[in-house]
Amino acid sequence: MRRIVFTLPAAILSLALFVAPASAQVVPVDPGTSAAGKPIWGTGQNLPPLAATVPYFVGPGFAPAVSDYYASGKALRQQKEIAAAAHAWVGNWVDDNCGGKPRSCKATVVFDVDETLLSNYAFYKGTDFTFDQDGWNAFNEACKSPAIVPVRSLYTRLRESGIRVVIMTGRAEATRSWTEGCLEQHGITKWDRLILRSPSEAGLNADEYKSGERAALERAGYRIVASIGDQVSDMSSGYLRAGFLLPNAMYLIP
Repeated sequence: MRRIVFTLPAAILSLALFVAPASAQVVPVDPGTSAAGKPIWGTGQNLPPLAATVPYFVGPGFAPAVSDYYASGKALRQQKEIAAAAHAWVGNWVDDNCGGKPRSCKATVVFDVDETLLSNYAFYKGTDFTFDQDGWNAFNEACKSPAIVPVRSLYTRLRESGIRVVIMTGRAEATRSWTEGCLEQHGITKWDRLILRSPSEAGLNADEYKSGERAALERAGYRIVASIGDQVSDMSSGYLRAGFLLPNAMYLIP
């Protein structure tokens, strides 16, 4: 996992960051020119983009507010709302476009890993919401990141209904063995594809990497109905019908 760390000073951020928005609203985000008109549904990015070109983490100045957001159950409630909205939307799309046969029409939903299927909140809380690569590697290699239950349930329900599920993460290919092991340990199994960042993709930002991989999936015949993730870059720049954005008040990856 290759990240450039940039911690924001508290003065830059607004306390409005932590106001819970309306349930499952359409976020006013431009998903990119090749996805013009494709909605992103969700809670909002929860972090201001500030025209960011590198990842950033909120840092210790907002640690109490971020901790309260997660510990109070607000994040979990929003995760449940977005998972329910995604399940309903995908089901309607499959009914309208696949004639009740999602497997044969290659209806596919893409899931991110970190802050989507698995939660790293405990790690970031321990670092005052800054990033340490060695610590992150040790935390995840030991599979200390629990499953995000509403999203795991969504994954399982979609897979059992015949929809293809692809897991696409910004983690490096070198982490495949322990990423697979941790997902399986938490009951996240039987994916159609698990895509990790190859060495040749190391220089791409998340938007470029993930949209490029979605394009490759569509060329292979997959029909990407939706992408589920915690970053706008999980679902920007096209090759999907809709995106569902989960809450993440800890960091942003463009």
